[in-house]
Amino acid sequence: MAVPNNPRVARAALRTARDTRDFINTFHLARTDDGILNKADLDAIGLMLADWWLNAYRQQVPNGIVGQDITVTKLDPADPQQSTAFIAAAGTAGATAYPADVTAAVSWRTGLAGRKYRGRFYDFGILSGNANQNDTMVGGLIAGLTAMAQYLLTHAVTAGYKLVIFHRSDNTKTDVTAVVVDQLIDSMRNRLAGRGA
Repeated sequence: MAVPNNPRVARAALRTARDTRDFINTFHLARTDDGILNKADLDAIGLMLADWWLNAYRQQVPNGIVGQDITVTKLDPADPQQSTAFIAAAGTAGATAYPADVTAAVSWRTGLAGRKYRGRFYDFGILSGNANQNDTMVGGLIAGLTAMAQYLLTHAVTAGYKLVIFHRSDNTKTDVTAVVVDQLIDSMRNRLAGRGA
């Protein structure tokens, strides 16, 4: 597959650490005016995401998970600019978490049907006691994750940016308009110690 090529889209990788393991969630963003991104935009996107981690996301994860940095890359092979924002701040939700493979899926929605028009990211760690016996999340966790993701959508727009779903096959994008948190607990086996890449 060809290298991603859309100068109006940036890929932002949020990297966190849990003991010796790094976990990464990837987001795609564009300017609200759909303009071509420049270095100032990449810096602003990184700072906006760092602020989201500091003021919303880390309240949902245990203190054993530490936000490290956010690397923002312009998807333009002819002008491959990049910016990194450092955060170095631990979660604040508590200390006891389920094993690292236990996670929650947060789905980005665009108002269009089909898998192509959806994105997702995974919560980095679920505190013990936030799962029911039928492998669903308790209501408070669902509400917290929904508010955290909605905060990012609103926060991005306030800063002049928007989340998008990037379509690598044709280098187009679709704007994210909503968020849905799946109530079922997910598992990411590669997050277990000794199982990752």
